[in-house]
Amino acid sequence: MSARLSRAVFWLASFGALFASGCNAILGITDNPVVVTPGGRACLLKSDCNETEICLFAVCSPPCAANRDCDLTRGERCLKVAEGTACVSNGAAVCVPGGPACPAGTSCVGGKCLSDCGGDSGTCPSDQICASDNVCRGGEDAGVPGNDASADAPARECNPEGALRCEGNAQSARSICQDGKWAVTDSCADGTLCDTTASPAGTCKTVEPLCFGRKPGDSLCNGATRVVCGPDLVSAQTTQCPSAQHCTTVATGCAACLDNEYQCNTTNLMKCKSDHSGFELVKTCTTDQPCNAQAGDCTTHACSPMQKRCNGDRLELCNADQSAFALVATCGTGLCDSQTLMCDTCVARSTTCAAGMVRTCSADGQTQTDSACPAGMPFCTGNGVCVACTDASNCTPPNDCRSATCNAGTCGFPPKGMNIACNGGVCDGSGNCVECVSAGQCTGPGECFTAACGTDHKCTYTQKAPSVSCSIGYCNAAGVCVACLNDGHCTGTTPICSAQGTCVACGTNAQCTAKGVGLNYCRTQTGACVACLASANCSTATTPICDAASFTCRTCTQGTPPTTGDAECNARNGAAAPACKTGGSCVKCTATNTAQCSGSTPFCNTTSNLCVQCLTSADCSGTAPICTNNACAACTTNAQCTAKNIGLNICNAGRGDCVQCVADSDCGGANVCLANNTCCAPQALSITCGQSSCGMMPTNCGNLVSCGSCSGQQCCEVIAMPGVSQCMPVCP
Repeated sequence: MSARLSRAVFWLASFGALFASGCNAILGITDNPVVVTPGGRACLLKSDCNETEICLFAVCSPPCAANRDCDLTRGERCLKVAEGTACVSNGAAVCVPGGPACPAGTSCVGGKCLSDCGGDSGTCPSDQICASDNVCRGGEDAGVPGNDASADAPARECNPEGALRCEGNAQSARSICQDGKWAVTDSCADGTLCDTTASPAGTCKTVEPLCFGRKPGDSLCNGATRVVCGPDLVSAQTTQCPSAQHCTTVATGCAACLDNEYQCNTTNLMKCKSDHSGFELVKTCTTDQPCNAQAGDCTTHACSPMQKRCNGDRLELCNADQSAFALVATCGTGLCDSQTLMCDTCVARSTTCAAGMVRTCSADGQTQTDSACPAGMPFCTGNGVCVACTDASNCTPPNDCRSATCNAGTCGFPPKGMNIACNGGVCDGSGNCVECVSAGQCTGPGECFTAACGTDHKCTYTQKAPSVSCSIGYCNAAGVCVACLNDGHCTGTTPICSAQGTCVACGTNAQCTAKGVGLNYCRTQTGACVACLASANCSTATTPICDAASFTCRTCTQGTPPTTGDAECNARNGAAAPACKTGGSCVKCTATNTAQCSGSTPFCNTTSNLCVQCLTSADCSGTAPICTNNACAACTTNAQCTAKNIGLNICNAGRGDCVQCVADSDCGGANVCLANNTCCAPQALSITCGQSSCGMMPTNCGNLVSCGSCSGQQCCEVIAMPGVSQCMPVCP
């Protein structure tokens, strides 16, 4: 193994142990939070890694362009450094007091090494933003102890929901965890800043008055008190010095001693060093001339000739016999100058504000001069510090997607939240006013276009197909939302679609017929298409009446008796169908309305509701005695005649009528069938023509008999009926 590589391995081992133990001690945890990229090789120099890798946090780290190029399940993110851009473990990319510095090109913000961006998000990895504190934000919390970025939610930047964080030290800007992503939220109010050390995180606290206008870590004197401003200017550490001069004579902490101050270390006379950090040897005294700190010499006298000293605020001078110090003057509080041994008029090199000017005390503490604050920092505050602002009203944001805050004397312009309206569009959450951040903000040509918001935050539009529904109806071929595209889209009193795409009243029956919905008539009084204007328009037998209120075809109205319905049918049809049938249709006749049945069709068939010739054979006679299909017809069988039950039981097929007989056999016994188709019972042969036997109707049957007087008529044999004699006026 080479000497250089041996040294590298030793350094890495030492660094890892010290860094891990230091982090654990600071964070109060027992597990090592430093996460090394799986498979990553240890490194000290870039040459220890592949050409495409960068040596970051002692690990060979692969290149990346965005967080998604890294293993999010293991809490990695993309970090841009001066050398390039590479995946690092969030657990490794932390910074702690006394620990290793962040790589060049990054800054330590809130305990994390974050990429510098100078206000330009274009310099950040593609899925990070340049936050108001000029560092790239996004993904820096995944996998860090206290942030539950588990394998089942690799895309989360933050946990839990609703958590807050500060957007850097001494900043008013804050973010909130929403859907696993950090989003801009309300900034801290004027006079407060976000405390990065607070619990819960993101808490706003009042700015420490003595730190207003200063930077984190600035040190200042407040009388005899040394004040060190905290990382967010909302807290300060204080140290009480013996006097104001013990504070002001050094840049930090308290002076160990002041000018012209002595002390004895046995026989060694020690004097305060020029940097006031302690004492240094001046000379060694003897027994005869002992060390005398008050006199500042080796002497038995109380003081040295012409020796001056500051005793608190008393300026004193050694008296003539060197037996004691005598008061020369009482200086103002804290104004006895141990260096010049004079009473100062002001605290040397101190500054205050006077009438808006910075009043500066000279280095010898004898004079004061006033000077105006510079143009960019016009306000004098506190103990002579010029600041850009005293409150947010002094700050003008660069655009209306940034808020103005006064961060303890420095103007801050944190971005407003996403989707807030701005001049020309909406805020993108990064402080820019853009046309859109979502498709819903693109309204352009109207609702008949599908809007999309591109990655450039510009709106694009695609026309929807005709007939797609829109707010008032349908999109047409020109991409305009209209009420109708055809008559089928229009109803009521505006049933017709005009050329302009609006529904209008009808003007002709032809317009209504063209709709093809069965409403073929235009009621011009209202402009509506209706089923009928009069009953003559109702062609369906079951709905023959046009309702005068609804202009729809309905049944005729039945009553008991159905006089109303009969009147409706008569008005519509006249004699053709004047009766209202049960069920509502108009017919020729009903059982209660037979007025139209007379003449050759005098009967009403209540089944067919038609006037007919007969209902039964009883309605028929003569040569058409049988009722068949409601018409009188000739008989064809004796049974038909028998069924009539009128005693004419024989069908005379020649004429078709029903008679008593057509043959003697039809009369039974010795009876005979006469020519008129009636049966005759023969009389005794000896009967003579008499009153009882002679007449116009044949009453005698049988053989030729002798006849007597026939009441003035002759009793003769009727030639046409052989064997029958009857009285006749004249015998043939």
